[in-house]
Amino acid sequence: MKNCTDRSMMKRLKQTTAIVLVSLLSAVLHAAAQEQTVNENAPATHGAETLPAATPTVSAASYGNIMKALSRLKPAGGTGPSATGAMVGEGLSGMPLHHLPPHPLGTRLAGESDSRTWPFYAGAARLGRPATFRLSYLNAVSVMPEGSFLEISINGEALYKGPIFASTEPASIDIEIPPQLLALGYNALTVKANQRHRVDCTPDATYELWTDIVESGTGFITDGTESLLSTLADLPSVTPSADGKIRLRTLLPDRPSDAQIQNAFDLAQMIALAGDFASPVIEIGEGFGPGIDVFVGSKAELMARAPDLAEGLKGEGPFYVSAEPETGAIFVALVMDGEITRANMRKAVPVGDVQGTPLGLQTLAMFSPARIFEGRRTSLRGLGFQDEDFSGRLYRRSFQVNLSPDFYPADYDVVKLDLTAAYAPGLSSRSAMTVRVNGVTKTSIALGNASGAVMKNKSIELALSAFKAGRNTIEIEARLNKDTDIAECVPLSGNAETSRFLLSPESTIVMPPIAHFGMLPDLGNTLRSGFPYVNRGALGPTTIFMADRQEQTLAAAASIIAHLAGVAGQPVDFKLQTGFPRGDENNAIIVGELDAIPAVVTDTMASIDGGKLRMRWQKVGDAAVPPAGDDATPANVDKLPTGSITALGQDGNPAEAAGPVVNPEEELRKFRERWTSTGENNSYLSFLTDFQERVAAMLVDAGLRSGAYRLPETLDVADSNLIVSQSLSPSGRGVWTLVTAKDAISLTVELERFLRPEPISKATGLAIGFNSKTAEVLNAGNADQRSGILGARSFINMRLVVAGWLSNNPFVYVVGLLSIVLLGGFTAHRFLMRHGRQNGHVTGTGEHG
Repeated sequence: MKNCTDRSMMKRLKQTTAIVLVSLLSAVLHAAAQEQTVNENAPATHGAETLPAATPTVSAASYGNIMKALSRLKPAGGTGPSATGAMVGEGLSGMPLHHLPPHPLGTRLAGESDSRTWPFYAGAARLGRPATFRLSYLNAVSVMPEGSFLEISINGEALYKGPIFASTEPASIDIEIPPQLLALGYNALTVKANQRHRVDCTPDATYELWTDIVESGTGFITDGTESLLSTLADLPSVTPSADGKIRLRTLLPDRPSDAQIQNAFDLAQMIALAGDFASPVIEIGEGFGPGIDVFVGSKAELMARAPDLAEGLKGEGPFYVSAEPETGAIFVALVMDGEITRANMRKAVPVGDVQGTPLGLQTLAMFSPARIFEGRRTSLRGLGFQDEDFSGRLYRRSFQVNLSPDFYPADYDVVKLDLTAAYAPGLSSRSAMTVRVNGVTKTSIALGNASGAVMKNKSIELALSAFKAGRNTIEIEARLNKDTDIAECVPLSGNAETSRFLLSPESTIVMPPIAHFGMLPDLGNTLRSGFPYVNRGALGPTTIFMADRQEQTLAAAASIIAHLAGVAGQPVDFKLQTGFPRGDENNAIIVGELDAIPAVVTDTMASIDGGKLRMRWQKVGDAAVPPAGDDATPANVDKLPTGSITALGQDGNPAEAAGPVVNPEEELRKFRERWTSTGENNSYLSFLTDFQERVAAMLVDAGLRSGAYRLPETLDVADSNLIVSQSLSPSGRGVWTLVTAKDAISLTVELERFLRPEPISKATGLAIGFNSKTAEVLNAGNADQRSGILGARSFINMRLVVAGWLSNNPFVYVVGLLSIVLLGGFTAHRFLMRHGRQNGHVTGTGEHG
């Protein structure tokens, strides 16, 4: 008994000793890696070399043959990393940091291998000057520093490769950019993470691996001596502030006319488009920090509004651009006497004329909402994929494709993924490749061949019903299990793994012609694509109704216009009006604080209860929300809005508020009648919608379908500080959208925080509630009662729309098909009964001998 106990104790002692030795070795290597990185970041008189690339070794001869077979599919002269570059020391304090634009896929690098690529603009004034890129990041504690590393490249040239070790607090890396790498126009920056788990070698453990890029501390550092902006063509070089926003401030006179406001807002949206600004914020008034001041008017009006800016104008005009590098403030003015038309502004502001490196332009196209995938074949390389031998256990890559805002999702065709890939021998039978569309698994392929395999042009079909209008995310995941993973899992062996999978970037995706039949209302589609307010040739200009002339209301209306133009990639045709709609307008957007909007408007909007909303907001003590980035509003600042801008008419006197007065009972009665008589059930836009509703009603009457006309769900406004609701217009020829908050300050602050990629991506339904403090987006409302806008009025599009509608209504399709068959049979029977068979005819006998 004693011997058994001694042997057991010795065994536990050996295990404990082994664990201690492994832990000490891991700690030593970790400390060495940190010391090396610290030394590289310290000031030095010479450039420190980056870490050598950890190239996976391939030992299996059979896998080598598979890789050789696949390598013949790659184009010659690939862009391999050069692993050159130097680290920059301290001494950069006080220099401006030019941030990156928001990435549509986010800034979290997840899994064992992930990357992000951004386009950035280099103007003529910046070429040849010293520049530094600073990357700030924070990673999960499960990431193993000894086997994980970051790679940074510009235009395909590697500049840095180093360990990932910032699991407790953010770390920063400063990298000098060789001037010869940059070209005039758009360039491409890529940050890639290869990550391994500290202790767990299972595929499920890879979901714990992540590295977050800290946006507020990441960007380009310049020497600050060059001008930030000299011409309108350099607008894309303006970068966001630390909160990811670019602020455009419209300089309006104290009592502007409707034409002056409209011209200023129109120029602001054109500047946002010309600069490819993803999240512009429009403000009223002159600023002194980073951002762009915008002015439209005569020289005398500018002298009266901002004499210091007017005196600094240089050039022949009519467009003037000046910049202040120390503060980051930029001034853009269209100064001319006489009438200023929208056509003149749009002709003068450069939109769509871009230049840059091939990779930079390719990356820019991926960011652009105007790049629509339809009826063409695109390679994965063109979507950001690169040649990569993957040695991990779970391969995950995703990309996005944009579809037209009036895309009609249905099973009338398929999207084809033609994949060329290879996997190593020795994978277990559980290994598989999965393809997901917008987070939903659509297909899976087994990778269980014990000898490995090469798949060339493996066709995968994805139903069009899985896609939606706007951005769609397609994810390719490969689980590369081996039976020996658990037994051979050694924490320090991360760099000795052999390659298991390779997906060729020459694989392609084929998008078929799609049906153009936009369904309304749909807030998510509107906020992500601008539809139908930016729909060309639709229902005339969109009317922006402002509840009042407070600066906050004007700024909110302008920010909405700029956002819709930005997500659509084209300007919004709009007209401004103070007041509220009559009920016969087509497309309209109503903006204002809740107390300034009549109950007849809020009560008739979809999926919100105006009475409950007023009661809830009246009970809230906080009248304002602290500005973005601040912890609280200073005690000496008046939180309640008191100022407003009075409009001037053509004669210089205060203009009357446009639109009808809705307070009298007679006007309210007429307004309600319009909504109740020609509201949700009006089907003016489409005979297909009318037919669908009639068929649905017949099915309900026959007891074959229930709930065809469900009442829309009501939004829970318990914690919402901003409400956005959308409903069909009373005329049935467009949609109305209401944007409101409890007060004017909340309207601007909450809207600024809401008009960002992450909250917008969560928007669905007919009503949305948003709370910036919790970043929570609440959705409500169903889309059973909708109308459609037919896109191209052509036979091909009509055929696709009809086929799509039938695929979405299989019962009608089956009933129609059976009806045709029965009608054909009945007709043939009646014909034979009346005329009989042909005399002398024998079935099966040919006519010719």
